[in-house]
Amino acid sequence: SLDLFHRVMMRPLLFLLVVSSSISAENPIDMGSLFSAGLSPCTSPCLSDLIHATRELLYFKDTVTHFHSLCSTYENASLCVAEAEVSCGKTSSFALNAHPVTTMCNRKSDTLAPLIPCVEKNVDGLLNVCDSSCLFTSSLSEVSRRESVQRMAENGGDNRLALVTELASLCPSASCMVSCLSKSLNAACPPSGDDIIGALLRPFHVYAEMLESDEEMKNIVFKIAPPTCYPFLLEDGLEKMQAGDYAKNSKTEETSDEMLSGHRSIDEDEELHDLPSAEETHQSISTLLSASGIPQCSSSCLSDLLIAAGKIFNFNNTIDNFEQLCSTYDNASVCVATQEIQCIHEASFSVGVSGLEEICKTKQEQFSRHIPCLRPHIDSLLSSCDSSCSLTSSVSSLVSSDSLEQTPNTDDRATLYQELAPVCPAMGCMVSCLARSLNRECSPAGTEIAEALLRPFVKASELLIDMGPESFNAIRSVLPSPCHIFVSLTDLADIMSGVESRRWASRSEAAALADQERKGRELEEVIVLGAMQETQAHETLADQAVLHDLEMQQVQQAEEDHQQQSQDDHEEHQEEDHDEMSGANWGRPGQVIRPNRMEMFEV
Repeated sequence: SLDLFHRVMMRPLLFLLVVSSSISAENPIDMGSLFSAGLSPCTSPCLSDLIHATRELLYFKDTVTHFHSLCSTYENASLCVAEAEVSCGKTSSFALNAHPVTTMCNRKSDTLAPLIPCVEKNVDGLLNVCDSSCLFTSSLSEVSRRESVQRMAENGGDNRLALVTELASLCPSASCMVSCLSKSLNAACPPSGDDIIGALLRPFHVYAEMLESDEEMKNIVFKIAPPTCYPFLLEDGLEKMQAGDYAKNSKTEETSDEMLSGHRSIDEDEELHDLPSAEETHQSISTLLSASGIPQCSSSCLSDLLIAAGKIFNFNNTIDNFEQLCSTYDNASVCVATQEIQCIHEASFSVGVSGLEEICKTKQEQFSRHIPCLRPHIDSLLSSCDSSCSLTSSVSSLVSSDSLEQTPNTDDRATLYQELAPVCPAMGCMVSCLARSLNRECSPAGTEIAEALLRPFVKASELLIDMGPESFNAIRSVLPSPCHIFVSLTDLADIMSGVESRRWASRSEAAALADQERKGRELEEVIVLGAMQETQAHETLADQAVLHDLEMQQVQQAEEDHQQQSQDDHEEHQEEDHDEMSGANWGRPGQVIRPNRMEMFEV
């Protein structure tokens, strides 16, 4: 039952896992990895060239050409596997697992032939856009590089069930990728999405039908398989993928939160923008240079440099790609120096590439010390940050915009500047996220790399400040407000330090920060209100104490007045008694007779 489960569903994904692990390995084909993935040692030697050919497809460059090569390699592999199975006395599921290749290379080659020109023009860009959204290759790479997976490959043996548990994070990215590619291919070259994705999913449809006919096996499989891989086991899930609906529905329907981890799904209303195909790359670069006001003659110096820089956005083998970028930068520098009089001003070029100059030249030894730590982390961290910040999709939108294509025909650069509005916060978000993430793993590499990446903006801002407030304000006035962060030394310093801010946060992060700020304001208001109430309470108590003192003073004064009045009355009575006693013989000669009190009042 377990062996059937492995043949039923996991081998195609495990095969992809092996392919991805060979991309950057010194020995491209690791037989230990092949065997640990459940491929028979008997047939493994037949698959070496096939895996090489499949690996080339994962670069999403010249895809149609590489697929023709895969078809040729597949024929040889099929013959080899058939002979090996006879000699080994075993039957593998190679024919069923390779069904997509058989269909597209043989059975549907005539049907697909009319679509090839359109597919060849668009498929590279669509693959890159979908991968940027779904993080399929980065997820594949991350799984293949896990220490646990590498250990299985080194130890050998049958690790199929252990490997199955490693697929939990890969399945959501794979289902998102399939759904996105089906939807975008149908939009660009109908009905190529239905034909190609239908062929790719055919083995899974066969396995799903087998499970539906065997309830006992279905229960066993669903107990072992990661829940995130269930869509590959169900006809309903496969139909949603082929219809291009899976990524949209996975947000709200039966899938778990874990199913969505590791990739950003495509929303229903999210527009896919085609990246330039391989044939259009140089033309796109020429368009960008013209739109930005850089002379056309600079293309001979800068096109290779920009192509090399573009590879960094694949977020795969980033360290190796950056070393290649440094080599290309050397050639571009020499080219610019020789072309300066008739083309590019070297001072402008120096500012624009000051970050590369720092990483590749002046601080090359300092950055080299971080490479051992960066290599296992940087690809996945770049993918994670891009998933949050959407930098690659923003750049793709810019490159494919109609406004950009029209800009070279005008002298008005304001159109280009306005097109930068969504790119600026995405770039700020990306650099800030990268600084934080790399500092957690390889401090202080994150800050140092962020400083190098933003060096051109720092230099440009310093030049603007030196030119005076009028020039500075003039530049700010033509830039969209989201781009003001790149002419502010304060904001640039915060980004390089990994500070989070709503001005360069992703939409989800901005909402979270806004909510945090709102809660902070509410808490501050509560504290202030409490302080005011406490102050008022203190003032009330003080007022009450003063009133009490006044009342006590009044009572005391009244008592004193009463006592004084009593004493005065007593003394007066004593005086009257004395007078009465003194006047006992009234009427004597010479005596003054006084009227009594009543008589006095009467008078």
